[in-house]
Amino acid sequence: MADILFSGCRSGRFPLEYARKHPEDSITVHAYDCYQARKVCEDNGRRRRNVEVVCAAGLPEDAIYSEAFYYATSKLVSAELELDTLQDIYLHLADGAQFTTEGVEPDTLAKIGFSKISSSRASRRAPVKCVCLKKGELKRIRSFAAEFEASVPGGEKLKFMSLPGCFCHRRPDEGGLSLAEVVSKEIAESGLEKEGAVPILDIGCGCGLVGLLVADALRRKGVKDSPAALVDSHSRAIAAARHNADSLGIGAECILSDVGLAEDHPLRGKFKIALANPPYYGEGRIADLFAEIAAASLAPDGVCWMVAKSPDIIKEACGKFFGKVDVLKRRGYTVLRAQKG
Repeated sequence: MADILFSGCRSGRFPLEYARKHPEDSITVHAYDCYQARKVCEDNGRRRRNVEVVCAAGLPEDAIYSEAFYYATSKLVSAELELDTLQDIYLHLADGAQFTTEGVEPDTLAKIGFSKISSSRASRRAPVKCVCLKKGELKRIRSFAAEFEASVPGGEKLKFMSLPGCFCHRRPDEGGLSLAEVVSKEIAESGLEKEGAVPILDIGCGCGLVGLLVADALRRKGVKDSPAALVDSHSRAIAAARHNADSLGIGAECILSDVGLAEDHPLRGKFKIALANPPYYGEGRIADLFAEIAAASLAPDGVCWMVAKSPDIIKEACGKFFGKVDVLKRRGYTVLRAQKG
């Protein structure tokens, strides 16, 4: 029996076909995003017993694989995330194990440390296919984590860590800062400290930049015991957000989900503030999803805050689930304020 790893697969087609042909082997399919992991599980409708789907920020610490496959199928994967993934795979391969890739240039594999690299293409326009071997330990293990500082007016600079795969890795996003600044200003000018706990929800939180800056604004305002929930579909975003919440001393629940909060979550329908910085791709579907999650999660008097460079799509999304939508400008971005009820 062999332990085989598949990574980078957008669907379960390749690993499940391999599992069907090699029922004696143990197959691990690794995904960073829980939406992708769910799709692989759905493809595995026959529930092959020799297939395990792992959605995590990295490979299991004690796992050693006798062979691995990596498919560079997504244009959304950054060069840094790919390098980090390839290094992680190298570290978890048995010495002498074979590694097969599609869409990765031979020079990239050599840079990681793989040896005996052979490459081929099915056609001139087809992605390059490489077969190589792990040979020996790496002389240097590279860290791809990064730190940066961010703040809102009146607040101290807070240190954040990000990982490849996080939105705006290595730097604070200007749109996120615009959102955090507008919401923090409203908090500073409000009487929220008289209302008790003010639960906040950060939808698509990334490394936690917006949610943690707003939580810190509540803390500085004197609002006590205000729980925060940070939600993202990417396991690396959740890993970074959890690290940042802990290092900043902010009590936050970090939730890996592509559909928002579970229906039985104790704070569902009780959040006072929902924050979202929707990605621009998806033709408005993700903005709609974020607005829908906010509407389902907010208390009757809760407020949804969203930000965008071009506001038409998210304004339409907010209009579907909320009443009046106020528009504010900051840093060249548009911040939308929509109150429930």
